[in-house]
Amino acid sequence: WQDCSEKTRMLVPLGVASLYIRSLHESSHARKEEVEEAVRQARQVVEGVSSAFREMLSSATWMDQVTQEAALSKLDHMQHLVAYPHLLLDDHLLQEYHLGLPNVSASDHFSNIASMMAWHSRRSLVHLRAPTSTHKWPRGPLETNAFYSSLHNTIGRYRDWSGSLRHWWTNRTLERYTNRTSCFVDQYSAYDVAHLLAHHDRPTTPMKINGVQTKGENIADNDGLRAAWVAYRRRVEMGEAEVNLPGLSHYTHDQLFFIGYGKVWCSRHTGYALRLLLETDTHAPADYRVLGTLHNSRVFSSVFNCPSGAPMNPSRKCVLW
Repeated sequence: WQDCSEKTRMLVPLGVASLYIRSLHESSHARKEEVEEAVRQARQVVEGVSSAFREMLSSATWMDQVTQEAALSKLDHMQHLVAYPHLLLDDHLLQEYHLGLPNVSASDHFSNIASMMAWHSRRSLVHLRAPTSTHKWPRGPLETNAFYSSLHNTIGRYRDWSGSLRHWWTNRTLERYTNRTSCFVDQYSAYDVAHLLAHHDRPTTPMKINGVQTKGENIADNDGLRAAWVAYRRRVEMGEAEVNLPGLSHYTHDQLFFIGYGKVWCSRHTGYALRLLLETDTHAPADYRVLGTLHNSRVFSSVFNCPSGAPMNPSRKCVLW
């Protein structure tokens, strides 16, 4: 049943999502209010992080004025797609979206998959040479992942505020960007991760992270944490209530912010899995998505009182924004 459920979610993501969202809205008035409150809070988080990044972008000294103004314009035009598209609660729009959806057979699984894939292809071809919608969701709302969609013209320095392909960075800014990002490459390339393995599985030679291969994700981790911190502190300063956690009362709320970040990446690796990750993945191993990021955070060092030069407070720190 799990395989069937997953295939159904992949092939008709909006249909399955609609059933889920409607069940939440229709279960009770109190439940509907909970959903609406959760969506409101999610929007606040997205808007808070976006506002924090705008502040970081505005203060970036390595960008010249021309590039910086273009970047701010792009940020201001960015669409926030939060929770779920409204067509999930609209029968007419939902039926229109699924127009031509093939009937399924109870006895021919292969034909069902083939006909559904053909339907998806026909839907894609309909949009050929048609205007691009800035409100179209590139993935189903039940997919829990973090990604950006370069294929849908939504992000990246080669796209301007309208999503058009245009080189809007000056050569001077690009050169400074390259110099700053090389710091991340050097930092992560120096990490030896062999100690993450059990003794019997540990190699005799170093196991290094590929700093070039993981550069984009490492920068995203570092600057995402910075933006989240700025957004968090703004909400606290605006009077947002902070909740104490049982058993963790000896930590300050600022310390809990970083503990919460680190907890997300708790994991273990087999030797095979770690080697495969180092060879193929654009992400650093989970442990170093925490350590590498916190090594660059002056705020982390401050709230945990790490002395200068301590293992978690190295003197050289890589910062982009």
